[in-house]
Amino acid sequence: MPRYIAITFAPVQSFIEKSRKLRDLYGSSFILSFLAKAICQSAEKYDPNSVVIPASKTSGLATDTIASPELEEYHGVANIIYLYLITNEPATLEVQLTTAFNRAWKALVDNCREYIEEQCGSSFPPTRTTENSWNREWHLWANHTWELFITCGAEGESLEIVRAKMADRKQARNWIGINWRGESSTISGTDAIAYPTMTSFSPQPKYSYEHGIGEADRRIDNFFTALSSKQLPESAIEPNERLSIPELIKRLITYKVVVTRLCSNYPDLPIVKYPEKFTKLQLKESNYWKGWFQGDGDRMGAYINKVLTKKLDSAEQQNTALQQFSKDMLDWGEALQGVADNTLGNRLKGRIVYAGGDDFFGVLYHDDDILTPQDCLEQWWYGFKDIWKTCKHEKITVSTGFLWAAPNVPQRDLLQHLRQTEKAAKTAGKDRLAIRVLFNSGNHLDWSCPWQHLQTLLESYQDRNGGKNWTHIYNDIATLESRHAFHENSDRSIAEGILDIYFKAFPFSDVELWNSPTSDSDENAPYQTLQGGLLGQRPQSNKQQQAENKRFNQWVIDLAKIGFHLFPPPDSRPKTLPDRN
Repeated sequence: MPRYIAITFAPVQSFIEKSRKLRDLYGSSFILSFLAKAICQSAEKYDPNSVVIPASKTSGLATDTIASPELEEYHGVANIIYLYLITNEPATLEVQLTTAFNRAWKALVDNCREYIEEQCGSSFPPTRTTENSWNREWHLWANHTWELFITCGAEGESLEIVRAKMADRKQARNWIGINWRGESSTISGTDAIAYPTMTSFSPQPKYSYEHGIGEADRRIDNFFTALSSKQLPESAIEPNERLSIPELIKRLITYKVVVTRLCSNYPDLPIVKYPEKFTKLQLKESNYWKGWFQGDGDRMGAYINKVLTKKLDSAEQQNTALQQFSKDMLDWGEALQGVADNTLGNRLKGRIVYAGGDDFFGVLYHDDDILTPQDCLEQWWYGFKDIWKTCKHEKITVSTGFLWAAPNVPQRDLLQHLRQTEKAAKTAGKDRLAIRVLFNSGNHLDWSCPWQHLQTLLESYQDRNGGKNWTHIYNDIATLESRHAFHENSDRSIAEGILDIYFKAFPFSDVELWNSPTSDSDENAPYQTLQGGLLGQRPQSNKQQQAENKRFNQWVIDLAKIGFHLFPPPDSRPKTLPDRN
């Protein structure tokens, strides 16, 4: 009988989050997909029909068309893999999959290292120090970066049981960490920076990087100056950058010359395609405000459980349903860029940096300062929920963070704020857009609103003169805050009065305030579709009434402040918005 096999690897989130630039973020996400695809490729050699999730983008195509390299491009392959196959030796299969995974990662690491050595050969003196430091550090990262979890179910065990076993196994970590210096060279200091004689000055270099140019610092300067002047495109690596080994790998794997070398040296590994569209985005750096966004689907695990618990005639039917779901999400991610190109007009431009499955990341920009947050809302966000529904699974909602960022904010800070904004959308109740206005100083304003109320609420604003000037509510809130009108009162009467003055057309009843799940009509697989309320999940205890009122008050305060910056008067809009919060 066939058996289910569940596979995943770690660490995933930290690998993505520790990204210095947008290109590094793309590279880390791509690497995860590359490794997952390597596992699937190995399983398909054992049994061509064994992979349940993730589905192949070429499924359903004629056999003679699948050989085309263009059709093999992938991004966003899930790092949780489910197989269904017949094997009497699960231990042997586990070794095969582990070998394929380790080989793919080692090939990628070795390819980047060998490229650096070829391009900067004069920086590598043939000494034992180089061999014992540079080679040893790369060897450690090649062999001890990941922990792979493979759980083979017994014959006849359901996928639901095997998934639970994998979750239990993942809790008992057995990872040999090498990251005692920290993955980020910015945080760790000189001894984590990649250069030919790295660690030869460890544990304490003669001089720290911050306190003068010592021998270690001189070698670092020479190495990164040499690396920045090689075949990579302009600004690929800046002479003043200080990257660790994993940071170098994330950066290099996104460039054509490195990708071409990898495909040539390892033709049996998954095909890699150079992200040309991302290069065009890099040319759009300017001194104007931009909108960045990142999001993913809500409760995807619960939705998969719905498929698993649905009463079907056979495991094969269940696998087909899971494969179709996986393929729908991959197809949606691939098509999102096309939707963006068709939806965004000449005034507002956009680029999807990556979209894989239910995860997506992108930017809204223009070549000059005519782009406003109102443009982003009207031409993109007000209709985004309808765009999301084109993924064919309307019951899944989406939480998204939108960052309206000042010019010249470092990309590393921008990425961190963007992740926090997406997380805020989740914690605020899901099924919503969380908005953050980020100033050059690092100060920021936050506010969130469910998709179903976003346009209706913001467009219902009317100032005391019957216009749309948000300065009125902003000044009123500022005056009330200075008099401690909100924090000294546990009720929400003042906040409700403000809303009654400025949002008469919008109903603020109990229905709009809290999430209201709707039941699934399929009795065999109970699942509730979430409809987000303004304040998210309702508190479960009456004792939380005071906290509920404070939460309502803060939401109104945030609405007034964020609205002032999202909708500044057109005749007084400065090139750089004031840092007022």
